[in-house]
Amino acid sequence: MRRFVSKSGLRAADTARKVKEGQSGAAPKSKVYTRTGDQGTTSLFNGSRRHKDDHVFAVLGSIDEANARVGLAREHVEDPRRTRELEAIQHTLFDAGAAVATPLDSSSKQKQSMVSFRTEKIQQLEKWIDEMDQDLPKLNQFILPGGGVPSAHVHMARTAVRHAERMMYPLVRDNQLNGDVAIYFNRLSDYLFVAARYVAHSTKRQDLVYRKDLSD
Repeated sequence: MRRFVSKSGLRAADTARKVKEGQSGAAPKSKVYTRTGDQGTTSLFNGSRRHKDDHVFAVLGSIDEANARVGLAREHVEDPRRTRELEAIQHTLFDAGAAVATPLDSSSKQKQSMVSFRTEKIQQLEKWIDEMDQDLPKLNQFILPGGGVPSAHVHMARTAVRHAERMMYPLVRDNQLNGDVAIYFNRLSDYLFVAARYVAHSTKRQDLVYRKDLSD
């Protein structure tokens, strides 16, 4: 599936095409800054421009933060299988961002098809959850986030994902976003909770159970 790219990325791709076709002698390096947002607006993938405090960009920012948190967790987790899963999740979070940046109520069918979200991603998370849960002791109490540094980072990623999920539901209700994207984030928070426990147990750390009154 084609991924969402910035305007600078589109310009770079167009320059590369011209070089290949012999229309330009060399491809200049594109600048990181474009100055197009200096007046407080930013363009979406469908070409429309909105103010930077529009809720769509708030959702995109929350997804970006969640992705960074997952990346930080990936750098601390030592289990190769879990790190591969976390990397795959980061790619999917970019796909989710592309869907958010292409509102259903104002984008062409062509644009929508380019960023359609695959429901198989949800099923993949459920498979990973079930695989990890088989090796974990049954849990019937609340636990405190922690379990060592790697596990704590996975918990932090979980909270960022929960925040992003909450942010996107107004877009779902307004028919701007496919509800499957929000469902993915709901399932991803479940995955990260189980992954945090799995990482803790793999390093011989026990779940720290919540206690209402520590004086007992």
